[in-house]
Amino acid sequence: MQTSAPTQARSKFYNYYTEGNEFMEEGDWERALEAYKASVSLEWEDTKKKRIYGTRFIKYFPHRQIGIAYFQLKEYHKAKEELSLSLAYKESKEAKKFLQKVEEALAPKEPPPELTEEELRAIEVEEAQLAESEAQLTRERERIERLAEKSQELALEAETKQLAKEREEMEKLKAQLAEAQKKEEQRLQKMMADMEKQQEKLRREKEQLRKERKKSKKGKKERLPAGALTYDPEKVVQVGARLSVAVLKFEERGSSAAEIGESLSEQLEIELVNLRRFKVVERRRMKAILKEQKLSLTGIIDDSKAIEMGKVLGVDVIALGSVNIDNEALLNVRLVDTETGEIIVATSAKNSEKDLSHLSESVQSLAVKIYNDLPLVEGEIIFIDDEDIYLDIGTSVGVRKGTKFVAFVDGREFKHPKTGEVLHTKAKYIGELIVSDVQETSATGRLLEDEDSEEIEVGFKVVVK
Repeated sequence: MQTSAPTQARSKFYNYYTEGNEFMEEGDWERALEAYKASVSLEWEDTKKKRIYGTRFIKYFPHRQIGIAYFQLKEYHKAKEELSLSLAYKESKEAKKFLQKVEEALAPKEPPPELTEEELRAIEVEEAQLAESEAQLTRERERIERLAEKSQELALEAETKQLAKEREEMEKLKAQLAEAQKKEEQRLQKMMADMEKQQEKLRREKEQLRKERKKSKKGKKERLPAGALTYDPEKVVQVGARLSVAVLKFEERGSSAAEIGESLSEQLEIELVNLRRFKVVERRRMKAILKEQKLSLTGIIDDSKAIEMGKVLGVDVIALGSVNIDNEALLNVRLVDTETGEIIVATSAKNSEKDLSHLSESVQSLAVKIYNDLPLVEGEIIFIDDEDIYLDIGTSVGVRKGTKFVAFVDGREFKHPKTGEVLHTKAKYIGELIVSDVQETSATGRLLEDEDSEEIEVGFKVVVK
């Protein structure tokens, strides 16, 4: 069994920290957060001078960077905890600046108006148009009244000059006026009806805006169905990086499924990243690596080729999906372990709707199923027999053949310098193992080859990767 040198351990935490900085520059807060957490699991304290190797030192502020990432994700309470911890170890202007922003974000604020200024201006324009229409209606009525008065004057004049002739003309004029008044009344009635329709339309638009805003706020808070997730990855100890996954393009089966495989694979990648359970390889990086190796993401990919791609990409698992659209849409996804070639998860989703928006909901459902089929659980090593390592957890908590664990031991406790509260217990990485046999309450595994592995002992703890 090989023992990792101090230089190798420092190099490993530095690689995670450097990777996190690169993701921060790209604005990819989710992946940056994952990389920084992996770094912190190996080197905990913030400092202005951290040795990497030889006489080379760097500024190392992982808790400050985690706090900034949480701030960008609008998770302000977590941001405040990390920034406060960073300042407790070593003060920095950057940590103080973002802590002030977090406190401002957490400060009570007046509720925003229900409608935007642009929407209010649009309503004011509509109301002004209605007021103008009412004014026009009043002017039309006044004109009719003036015509009636003029008619009466003409009638009196006709009676004084040529009574008989003027009476005939007067009757004709009355008939014309009656017809004009009838038409005018009809026009006014139509205007009134149009105005009522406009008011009703405006009312419905206001109501729709309120509903959409309420729905939008609800969607941000409950991105996934309530109760869909069976555990919280934030509450499980993390040692090193999580299980790494590469999502290949969905295989398109049938002409109706043409040209949607790439969109579905990108959607699955996004869903897995948002769950914060896996370390997902970014598609553009994956394509660049495969291009260098002259491997293609297009066409039908069997398990053997997928394993080859997984080893080139350096990931634990390859996700292979397919979409078949006939009377209904059927989506299948299987996860293949690149170490053993075994399928560790296979799941599917059906949808009677075939458009891409509804298929995206099915992809979200698939991501949740994958998440729940690979639960993060902790256990303990209870016996070692040559290369066989026995654990005290099994199928009752979701462990299956092919499950990968990280072995670790609790190390130094880090306390707040002022309150004395235990903020973190540093976990020391021992090595990785893979389950080869599993029972209801126990499992048997073997240690994977790793240059950073140390001697394994009974009593050491394990956590699913």
